[in-house]
Amino acid sequence: MKGFRVIHETNSLPSENCPYCNMSCTAEWENYGSCSIQVAPYKCDNCGAIEIGRYDRNENYEFNELEQQTGWYRPK
Repeated sequence: MKGFRVIHETNSLPSENCPYCNMSCTAEWENYGSCSIQVAPYKCDNCGAIEIGRYDRNENYEFNELEQQTGWYRPK
């Protein structure tokens, strides 16, 4: 979740493909009248990878090179 995503076509929410297994991923969206706002990161139900949020900068966690390139946590 590099930033807030806002879409205006609430009947077709976007999806992302996982950078690790290439399966379709889902995120939580809130409907606000004429638009929807992404309120949670994308998550891959297949391998468990999660999109790195814009505020996910923990001093105790070192991102590996692939995580920095993809913007997703590696699968568990």
